[in-house]
Amino acid sequence: MEAMGILLLLSLALFSFSGIYRCLLQIDCSQFKDSGTYCTRESNPHCGDDGKTYGNLCTFCKAIERTRGKLRLHHMGKC
Repeated sequence: MEAMGILLLLSLALFSFSGIYRCLLQIDCSQFKDSGTYCTRESNPHCGDDGKTYGNLCTFCKAIERTRGKLRLHHMGKC
């Protein structure tokens, strides 16, 4: 019974941490909202939850715009 309690607490801790981690991965795309903004070739990979690697924040934000907000950041770096 005690082991079950410890397992439950660890599960809750992991679940809570994953939620906090997701909050940290939110992206601010406000600087790229203008349709006249062109993306540079700067390399700063962003991995989308679609499994694609986007070259930088700008290209990732443009992809979010194309998907009408459905795309989310999975993690920083290449997929």
